[in-house]
Amino acid sequence: MKLLCLACSLGLLFACQSNSPQATPASGASGKLAGKYKARATNPGGAGTYTAEVTIDHSDAYYSLTWRVGKERSYRGAGIELPGYLAAGWGLEQYYVFVYEISGSRLLGRWAHHGSTGKLSSEVLQGPPGLNGNFTIVEGYDAASSATYDGSVSIAPNGAVYRFQYRRSGGVTLAGLGLKKGKWLIVGAAPGGAAGVMVYTLSGASLNGQWAQPTSNMLGTEYLSKL
Repeated sequence: MKLLCLACSLGLLFACQSNSPQATPASGASGKLAGKYKARATNPGGAGTYTAEVTIDHSDAYYSLTWRVGKERSYRGAGIELPGYLAAGWGLEQYYVFVYEISGSRLLGRWAHHGSTGKLSSEVLQGPPGLNGNFTIVEGYDAASSATYDGSVSIAPNGAVYRFQYRRSGGVTLAGLGLKKGKWLIVGAAPGGAAGVMVYTLSGASLNGQWAQPTSNMLGTEYLSKL
């Protein structure tokens, strides 16, 4: 797609359930959004347009997404279904999607990544009022490994997006960016930050998306029509 390329250190333009009873904001995936779509889209800040073929597969509690842009470029992602939205994190090889329900100074999250096995993991963050500052991971559970974890997450507003830095026990570090939609905060992240975030608003058989990537604090758009 004519997004800004993650492969080039994200600087080049394309050619123009949980064990925690508290962490329950997201239902997962009904399967209703699975299918093949045609995408019409714009890059962040209006820097060019692109078209793509998008496949959404139902993977038990979440969705697996593939974007194919022309004959050479493809991206993959994981998506969590919310009331009125499909939230996705995407990248080239490694990617995470986090969906947090904002509840005062607590963020109640579910997440999946490239290595998830059909189950959603969970995470609860505790921090200062507002989405700005250092948060503590007070509950973390990785369903793929059946392991718990703790750590910290820093959140900083930056233009139309929020910047995230994750530091987990076991030496796991992630960087990402998030979009806020009502009471939801949706984050795409990866080791080294090589991931983007996409949020589709559901509108009948169409999905109207806004997306961001690490090299910009502006948003692009992507409109999906089912084939």
